[in-house]
This record gives sequence, C-alpha cells and structure tokens, in this order.
Amino acid sequence: MISRKRMISICFVFSLGTILGTTGTVSAWKKADLKKLKTTKSCVECDLSGANLKGLNLTGANLKGANLQGANLSGVKLVNANLSGANMKNANLNGTNLNGADLKNTTINRALCNNDPTLCGGTEQKEAGIFVTI
Repeated sequence: MISRKRMISICFVFSLGTILGTTGTVSAWKKADLKKLKTTKSCVECDLSGANLKGLNLTGANLKGANLQGANLSGVKLVNANLSGANMKNANLNGTNLNGADLKNTTINRALCNNDPTLCGGTEQKEAGIFVTI
C-alpha cells in the first residue's frame, strides 16, 4: 500500500509535468529552417510550427510539405508560393496574401483567416484538395 505522503508526491510530480507540458504555445520550429527560408525562400518539408513569420515577403517561396502548424503568417506575402501538402493547422492567416499560391492537399484546420470565404468555407478548397475545418 502506498503511503499518503508518497501518493501526494506522485500527484504533485504528475500535476507539475502536466502543467509544464501544456502551457504556452507549441513552438517546435528550428532556427536553421527559419534561416533557410528567409535566405533562400525554399524550405521543403521543414518544421516551422509555431514560428513567427509575420509580415515577411515570401513571394514564390517553396514550402511544399512544410509544417506551419500554429505559425503566425499574418501579413505574409505568399503570392505564387508552393504550399502543397503543407500543414497550416491553427495558423494565423489574417491579412496573408495567397494569390496564386499552390494549396493542393494543404491542411488549414482552425486557421484564423479573416473569414475569407474562398479560404475558410467556400467550395474552391474542396476542388483544390484543401482540407478545411472551421
């Protein structure tokens, strides 16, 4: 049988681990991936989850298969960018310019996107293979 003191210690450690593991935003992006994107405008299948890309000009960037989950893409210029297969779940897309971007097989679940019907609820996504859940 476990003593009361031991049980309290176990509960405390478990609670502390749970709190530390769930606070703040998930930010797993790699500095090398962000640097590569900024210098070459190409970062295929890289991890930029949780990264702050606010306001960058990424016209023509190649982000095929990139993990952009939870990234701040507000005000980013992604004109003619390749985002096919990218994961943009929970990304902030407010004010993002996606004109001409390849969004085939891109996942945009629960993204913030100014209620743009062509990105967050229109029929165009289904035809393009974009998976949207708002």
